[in-house]
This record gives sequence, C-alpha cells and structure tokens, in this order.
Amino acid sequence: MNIRFRLLLSYIAMIIVPVICLGFVFLVLKGTALRDMEDMGRGFGDTFWARGDAVQFSELVYLTESSPDDLRSAAFLQQLDAKLRGTGSGFRVTEGDRILYETPAFNGVKNRRSSHHRDLIEIGDNTFEVDFFAFAYSDGQPGRLYLFSKQSELVDFVRRHGDSLAFTLLIVFALTNVLLTTFMSQSILRPLKRLKRAAEEIREGNLDFKLTSVRKDEFGDVTRAFEEMRRRLHESLVAKLQYEEQRKELLAHISHDLKTPITSIKGYVEGIRDGVANSPEKLERYLDTIYRKATDMDRLIDELFLYSKLDLNRIPFEFAPLDLAALLREMARELRDDAEGMGIEVVVPEEGAPVIVTADAEKIRRVVRNITENAIKHMTADEGEGVRRLTFSWRERAAEVTVIIADTGPGIDPEDLPYIFERFYRADRARNTAMGGSGLGLAIVKGIVEGHGGRVCAQSTPGAGTRLSFTLPKRELADEKDSDRGR
Repeated sequence: MNIRFRLLLSYIAMIIVPVICLGFVFLVLKGTALRDMEDMGRGFGDTFWARGDAVQFSELVYLTESSPDDLRSAAFLQQLDAKLRGTGSGFRVTEGDRILYETPAFNGVKNRRSSHHRDLIEIGDNTFEVDFFAFAYSDGQPGRLYLFSKQSELVDFVRRHGDSLAFTLLIVFALTNVLLTTFMSQSILRPLKRLKRAAEEIREGNLDFKLTSVRKDEFGDVTRAFEEMRRRLHESLVAKLQYEEQRKELLAHISHDLKTPITSIKGYVEGIRDGVANSPEKLERYLDTIYRKATDMDRLIDELFLYSKLDLNRIPFEFAPLDLAALLREMARELRDDAEGMGIEVVVPEEGAPVIVTADAEKIRRVVRNITENAIKHMTADEGEGVRRLTFSWRERAAEVTVIIADTGPGIDPEDLPYIFERFYRADRARNTAMGGSGLGLAIVKGIVEGHGGRVCAQSTPGAGTRLSFTLPKRELADEKDSDRGR
C-alpha cells in the first residue's frame, strides 16, 4: 500500500470512524430501534402525517374545513379517540373557551403557547408534540383543534441528550484523529529515522552495515535504493583500498626488478674499469652480460608500458579477419626449432579447416608468445624426468573459439593458481625469481584477451603440467565489439 493511498484511507477513516462510533454509542444506550428512524425524520418535518394516527388526524383536520359542526358530536369524537388508543396520541376540541372533548390522558394539560402552531409539552417521562388548528363553526363560534402526538423515543432522546451526543462525537472524532495521525506519522517517521541513522553512518565513514526493508511502498523503494548506494560505495571503497595496495606493491616490484639488473650492470662495469676483465674472453663475457641485463630492463620497461596502457584501456586494437588456426601453426613452427634444442617437443594439428575470428593479429601473437615463453621457462627449470611437450589445440563453437596451450612442466600449486594472471605473479612463492622475466607476461595476456571480449583460464596439477586457455568471440561478435569501441 503506497503512502498516497494510505493517507486517503486515513482521511476517510477520520470521517467514517466517528460516525460509526456515535451510532454504536447510541445503539448501546437505546437498543436496536430501527423503527424509530422514520420518527427521527418526522420529528424534524411534518409531525403527524407519517404515523399510524395520520388517518384519524387527517380526518379531524379535514372536518375543521368541511364539516366543523361534526366536531360537536361527542359520540363521533369518542369513536375517533378509540381508534387512537395504543398509539399514545390524542386530541382536544374546544368551542370558545369551553372544551367539547379531549382524550382522557390529556385532561388538564395546557399548551404553553396556545397561539403557536406547534409546541412541545411533557407529560411524565414522555414528550408530546402539539399541533394547533383554529377554525369556526357554522354559527360563527370560534373553535380550536389540538392534536397531541407522542414524540419518537429516538427524537426525544436526541432532544434530551443532544449536547452530550455532540460532545461524544467531538471526543470520538478527536481521538480518531489523534490515533490515525499518530499511526501515519510513525509509519513515515520510523523509516525516515532509519535512513537518517544510515546517512550518519556513511558520513562517519562506516559502510559495514546493511539496510533491509520488506515494505512495498515508496519508503521501501527509497530504502532499497539507499542500500544499493551504500553497497556500491562500499565496493568502491574496497576497490580503492585494493588499488592503493596494488599500486604500492607495483612500485615495490618495479623498484626491485629495475634495481637488480642495474646493480648487476654496475658491478660488471666496475669490474671492467678495475681491470678484473683482464682478457679478451672475460671482457666479452662481461659485455655480453651487461647487454643481456640491459635487454631485460628494456623488455621490462616495454611490458610495463604495455600493461599500463591495457590497464587504462588506452591501447589501440587493429581488428581484422584472422585465421587463428593458421597463426597458431605458424607460431608453433617458429618455436619448434628453438624448443627442440632445449629438449621440448612442440605438437600442433597440421591440418584442418580455417578458424576465422576478428582480432588484432599482432596482439594475439603477443598472447601466444607470452604463454609459450612462460611454459618453456618453467619446463626447462624443472629438473624432473619425463617427456617435455608443448601442445597447441583449439576448440571451435558456434559463437567462440577456445585456444589451449598445454605443457608437461611442474605445474602450479592449487592455492597459487587463481593468482597467476595477476601482475608480478613470479614474485610469489610458487615462482622462482632466478628464472627472470618481468612477472607481467600473463597479466598482459589477460588484458589483451579481455580487450578482445574474451576470457582466460588456467588448469594445473602439480607434477603433471599446466593448461592455459583463452577464448575469443567468433567473427560477428568481435565485429560488434569493434563497432562499440568507435574505431
């Protein structure tokens, strides 16, 4: 129930409830007197013409105009009076100052305002309404007809207790108003107070709470929207803290990875200057080492630059149709000569239909190269026995293509597997820093694949090798992504 409808119901209740309560009070005091409802209307309108005595009274009134002398007949008047018995009504007929006939129950009763058309008189506990009609007999004598009608119990009760009923109605109306206003205000103020407390918690920097609401009205909608805002703020704060922590970690890794080769280069240069390299062979070895260290630093800087552009989504992608199967076969052949010299067998399907995707060929080459270099590095570092094999395969589906590169290396511990695509993963305990490399290779793989709208995955069993795979959308889906990037 929304607030607008609830307010409307409360306004209606403020009107209806007092009326119902007043009716209930009246019924408790007077009993179920439905037959007197007509009398209530009659008491405020024409007194006599809606009751059972209406026929007799109308006959008397008619005689005052048509045959006034009939009203001098005692027998006739007694006959009419007999018909009125049981109704509580009666009449009086006078000629001048002499009473010709009157209902016995009204003997000696005087109308307080005898010249007034209508009056009220009380006899015992009953109230009677008196109607007065003046007429003239045939001989010119003045006559008067007084009609006495017992007032309705309901009307009499209202007349006697009208002030009390009005006061009761006022009290009931006031109480209803207070109760409904209190109920409505509490239904509004309570959720407002909760929202205020939540806003104060957010102002103080505390986002570790939860707002819940089962209400279906506007406050329920506002509460749920407020909770969504709090949740997003909390996620944003957590992400910011994580980003800050990663930034510090990145700076530490960059410092370490740059300082190590620089220190080594300085040591070899000092050796040359001090004459330690005192033979052409030793000098050449020192220079080769210096060149290799400088190359490693240059590669690290290139990968840092590439990773930073991927992280900021600022790297340009040159999407074009690409036969992925042909690219993988070509790279496997290029790799085979060097890998076989290290005792590693490279396996790739030599035949098969083209697999067309829309991708940046150079970036996909970088992905495959990073994965294979990582695999070869760890297979050659493994001192275990067995066949060293690097296998290329792919699986084509209706909407995507999955490339799988599997090795028979030492594998990765399960607790380290979720983190291998993070930057500087090689610094973790699962990697040996003596192997070299920037630690950004697989992080770059993830960035490039996701830039194509794909995803990366890794499966590994310690001692049984590792399967790294990446999935690329098929041609039509990649075209849509290319269009969205606004190239």
